[in-house]
Amino acid sequence: MAILRAIADPTRFTILKILQDGVYCVCEITEALGLAQPTVSRHLRILEEAGLVTSRREGQRVDYRLAKQETGSPGEEILSFVTGRLEDDSGIVRFRERCRSIQQKSGRTP
Repeated sequence: MAILRAIADPTRFTILKILQDGVYCVCEITEALGLAQPTVSRHLRILEEAGLVTSRREGQRVDYRLAKQETGSPGEEILSFVTGRLEDDSGIVRFRERCRSIQQKSGRTP
């Protein structure tokens, strides 16, 4: 199942946890994770192909968010599982804070 393969990677799991807070562009996620932009884009593409995130392009900028899921769908169950885990994990909290800080510096609000 593509959804399970998508969340099996720790980086993709972290990206889903970050997106739980709202909309972020690939540049903000890249900076927060400290990874190369092509690497983050590849992870986001896999998550999008699995139906877990959606993207919206505005010029050069691509924003990502968690995809809305149908009630009872496998995607809803997986996202519910992901968003219910690692709430107090210091690494996730740190990544979220970095993303928010990056957005504030760029004049965007989360």
